[in-house]
Amino acid sequence: MPGSDRKTEWRQGCALPRDVAIALKLFHAEEGVRKLAIVVTHDCDLVQPIEVEPDVEVIAADLVERADGNFSFGKNPRKLSLPLERSGHTIHCMLRAVDKAKVSKAELFRAYPDTEITMMADAKVTLQKWLAARYRRTALPDEFDRRLKATGLYKELATILELNGEHVAALFFVTSDDEKPETESYDVVIYLLYSTAVDSSAALNASTKAAETIAKVFEVKCKKNGVWTEFELVECAAVSDEVMTIAMERQLKKWNADHLSLKTVPQGETRD
Repeated sequence: MPGSDRKTEWRQGCALPRDVAIALKLFHAEEGVRKLAIVVTHDCDLVQPIEVEPDVEVIAADLVERADGNFSFGKNPRKLSLPLERSGHTIHCMLRAVDKAKVSKAELFRAYPDTEITMMADAKVTLQKWLAARYRRTALPDEFDRRLKATGLYKELATILELNGEHVAALFFVTSDDEKPETESYDVVIYLLYSTAVDSSAALNASTKAAETIAKVFEVKCKKNGVWTEFELVECAAVSDEVMTIAMERQLKKWNADHLSLKTVPQGETRD
């Protein structure tokens, strides 16, 4: 037996050998060249005795030619575009939350992980936070969400963020939790969190322009004859992931529109 309990080589993010994934019925043999199965159970649970943790959670993913910016960095709670390393080369896969399955730990531990495929540390962080986001998402008031759609702001925000998805990590609202009457506007502050991981200058420029565009859209949609209706945009600004602290993030409401390309959190760790 290759490994069991604390001696196992299996870790979160490990890929299953294709024949093992097929034997465990995670996908069919004819799909093999286009599929990949990844362990998503946390390391702490993988090393627990089988009597305590008898199963391992895995996700069967599609191998794709390139990354999809709409679903990278944990932007969407249902789908994730994730980079992996295969023999020193970057490959890409697409995971779907609904494809998560359980397999017997005893059966899995009869095999070794696929050593040609590696999940890098930053990709593993993204995977973990994507998995967590499935169960922890901000709920904006129903009336707030209704107004976003009725005014056309929902679609406008989606378009702006998708065009800047390479740099804009997330959109956060600061607003009331209350269900306001139709005659009362929501005061809104918007922060666009941008990633400094690759090109901080380009990210700042793109997110600043996106913030300016959003401000103009709110003016067009919600300001008539100098009077705000539905929403009053107090501020819209770009914020670096090096500046936003964990404490700040907890006080904000992150917009998780299902079809949007929004990074769940910055690629780097936020600070206390």
